Amino acid sequence: MWVTDYEGGDNPLLVYILLAIVVLLIGLAVFYAFWGVYRKSKFLQVCNLLHIDGDEVGMLKNFIKKFRVADELDLLLKRHLYDSFIADCATHFGNLGISDEELQHDINQFSTIRHKLRFQHSYNKRNIYSSRALPAGHSVSIKHYDPNTHNTLSYRGTVVENNEFFLGVSLPSEEILEDLTSQKKPGLEVTFFREHDAEYFFDTVLFRYNKVPTPCLFLEHSKTLNHGIQQRPLDIDAKVMCQSNEGVGEYDVVVELIDQNGCSFYLEDDSIVLNEDTSVLLHCNLDGNDLSFQATIDHASSKNGRHVYSMPFTDLTDEVKKQLIKFSLQYFGKSKKKSLA
Repeated sequence: MWVTDYEGGDNPLLVYILLAIVVLLIGLAVFYAFWGVYRKSKFLQVCNLLHIDGDEVGMLKNFIKKFRVADELDLLLKRHLYDSFIADCATHFGNLGISDEELQHDINQFSTIRHKLRFQHSYNKRNIYSSRALPAGHSVSIKHYDPNTHNTLSYRGTVVENNEFFLGVSLPSEEILEDLTSQKKPGLEVTFFREHDAEYFFDTVLFRYNKVPTPCLFLEHSKTLNHGIQQRPLDIDAKVMCQSNEGVGEYDVVVELIDQNGCSFYLEDDSIVLNEDTSVLLHCNLDGNDLSFQATIDHASSKNGRHVYSMPFTDLTDEVKKQLIKFSLQYFGKSKKKSLA
């Protein structure tokens, strides 16, 4: 050993090493202290540059401290970090049990800050990464599986309100609404399509039944927005009988999507136009089974220069539901598995 029976004066090397370590630790502590002060100063500079006022800065600081945000400056510079931060804020306010009016006030405050940070999500960009991009009026499919009863509830709705904290969707039937609101934060799956694009879907929870300003269900925004394979027309024979701009008739259709919740289709002759709320009798052949559905068009849109119609299914028998589920899993299940891989 190069140090034996050390008494303090014969071999000062160990003393120098210890002193160097102490000086290094003190230097690092001073550096991190100054770095923290610098980052906080930059945080305030960015807030001032973006015209975030004192009350808004104070509110941000309170929640940054509450949620123990590691780097407050990065929060103002990286949208995905800010989205995650707002998700924590939404959970906090959603659990408070405050009135709809009070909740709306908090939503508006944070919405103003997002606008100043220029962190909005655009529906028209090539790729979208959050349910925050969905515009009001967009069609969505909502599904809930109850592990206790093994029942699956589903309905087609529209986006009523897309705010800073939650995605507000239209109300389901009274029966489904009662079932969902009787549970604490039931888990849901939301699916939607975008023109010229594939299916999007994400898992969420129901936070509350909101009644102001418009009655709707407030869902948690997507933490991960999954993207499937681009939707293609299905190779099935299908016809509809309904009232059109040319009178009552039977028309050949191309089905784009069909499952136990409903279907979307377009007419082969696009000069024939159907209206929303039109009652339709759909005949189709799925895997050798001739099926008929009576439904009402609830949404009409334009896609690739064609009129595309969506309609929900109601009052299906268990046998028909099983056939539709089997068919949809066969054609659409692979998309989700690939996108999640």
